[in-house]
Amino acid sequence: PELKFWEGLDYIGRVGVDGSPVALNLFDVSFAYSNHESFDSRYYYHMRESLWNEIFIRYMGDSVIKKQILEQLDNDMIKPESLV
Repeated sequence: PELKFWEGLDYIGRVGVDGSPVALNLFDVSFAYSNHESFDSRYYYHMRESLWNEIFIRYMGDSVIKKQILEQLDNDMIKPESLV
């Protein structure tokens, strides 16, 4: 409950004064903190991945994502037809 305000901010960030991203992603912030990284060495990998996923979901739609996931699962062990 104490970190509820952080919910849904995984893809939120801004451009810093040096032009590089400043992440509000909890993973990036906590990893940087636990590794004693300076602000200049900040992390933004997870924010970038989350932002890409959010853009993809919003513009391509859930049906396209489901189709792509099922195509990736289509092999001898898993038949996606049985998952639908």
